[in-house]
Amino acid sequence: MRNILWDGLHQFEFSRGGTSDRSEMREFHDRNHAANYLRSIARGGSNMHVLRRAFHEHAMGADVSRLSDEEIISRLGMLLGQGGLFLSKVDGFSPPVSTYEGESGGDSAGASESGSGSKAASQEASTLVSVSEPKDDSPPEASGLLARSAKVAGVAKISEQLSAALFTEGANTQCTSKGAHRWEAKEAKGKNRLSQKIDDAKAARSKGAQFEGRAAEHNMMSGDLKRSSQLSGGTHAEKVFWTCAECGMSREGDQLHDGATSGSAPIAVEVKNKSKLGEQDLRQLGRNIQAVKQGGASGLIYKLPAGKTGDYITGQVNAIGERLGCPIRVIRV
Repeated sequence: MRNILWDGLHQFEFSRGGTSDRSEMREFHDRNHAANYLRSIARGGSNMHVLRRAFHEHAMGADVSRLSDEEIISRLGMLLGQGGLFLSKVDGFSPPVSTYEGESGGDSAGASESGSGSKAASQEASTLVSVSEPKDDSPPEASGLLARSAKVAGVAKISEQLSAALFTEGANTQCTSKGAHRWEAKEAKGKNRLSQKIDDAKAARSKGAQFEGRAAEHNMMSGDLKRSSQLSGGTHAEKVFWTCAECGMSREGDQLHDGATSGSAPIAVEVKNKSKLGEQDLRQLGRNIQAVKQGGASGLIYKLPAGKTGDYITGQVNAIGERLGCPIRVIRV
């Protein structure tokens, strides 16, 4: 079923790609502008059903029965405000008319649309793919590289992981400009030599730090890591940061590599010595993807463990990069 909204003047359809003709699109200044628009047309008729279906489809089959109407509106508003989704005008289409009863607890959306079976279908859809072959009723997104990566890694609930990568900020980390964070790379300002930083990391007690040291040494030998300022070290002055150009919020990065051409944005490099991305790692991955899409980074590299230890995490990174339309180069060391 197509996800068509009627706002009293025009009909719009959710899509991942916009159109070159701006007059055919509903544009928004930021996530709040988008959420307010959705909120104004959500009550009554079929629009709230449409919003729930749209979020279910574009957030990788997320179980919408667990989310309130306001949570659905807020998250769709964020996607629209950040350019992850678009509303394009539709001509000659009459959406079905249905009645929305409103919220009556966490399961109201599933029950209001098609009875008790809707909740079960939503829960089944939240599990994208397992190590077995995809089911015939798997969503369309279960095809291609996403499904293959998930099968190899055994990723059973990619929708939950994708949600963390999509909605990267909590209540205390939202950009204070009311828009999305706009990430810019800041090289380290310290004076330690590159070789000293690498030696310090390799000699650290933490296995994670040791792995970062080995990865940095590999990149220095390959010529990708050229300057000490491109590698995070132990002190604040020696660290690489990604800083929001709007509000100043900063987060640490692992490495920066020069872009392909002079003056181009740097390549973001993340090093992970673990078998699985946790929630914070997934949010970090989402922010790195944001940096690429915004133009703050010209590419994204993840350096991950070789062997069986790195199979699952490699599948996670590949699957989320594929779903969010961001090529990620994975190097296993």
